[in-house]
Amino acid sequence: MRFYTAELPGVANAPQIPTHTSDSVDYIAVMRGEIVLVIDKDEVTLKAVDTLVSTGNNHTWLNRTDEVAVPLVVVVGAQRA
Repeated sequence: MRFYTAELPGVANAPQIPTHTSDSVDYIAVMRGEIVLVIDKDEVTLKAVDTLVSTGNNHTWLNRTDEVAVPLVVVVGAQRA
C-alpha cells in the first residue's frame, strides 16, 4: 500500500498525463481544487472533499482550472482476474 499527494498545476502549466491502467485499486480524495477523471470517453469532475475508487480502468487525469489541484491517493496492489 502506498500513500501520496500530487500537485496538478492549472491548465496553463498542466502536464499531459498519458492514459494508463494499473494493477491496483486506487482511492482518491481531492484535498484542494478540481480534477477531471477521464475513463475512455466518459468524464467525472471531482472537487475538494470528493472521493473516488478506481479499479485498474483505462484512465487519465486533467486539471481544467487555473488553480493547483491536490489529490490524496492511496494505492493498493491487486491482481487482474
